[in-house]
Amino acid sequence: MAELYKKLKAFDEARRILNDALKYLKGMGDSLEVKIRNVKYLMLYAECQLDEDMMLPDWKFKENVVAR
Repeated sequence: MAELYKKLKAFDEARRILNDALKYLKGMGDSLEVKIRNVKYLMLYAECQLDEDMMLPDWKFKENVVAR
């Protein structure tokens, strides 16, 4: 469902669903399957945030600068 909301650019709804899913997973233990889902949901959450930020008119890609 969150992926569909992301495609529709309904980022608040996508993040709401992902927050609920992450809260649900918290009580599911530490199995590998739970960890895989957790990472997948966190990645999708980050994608939603980035996609929404990229829609801002003053958004631009900033390169990482390594301190020397």
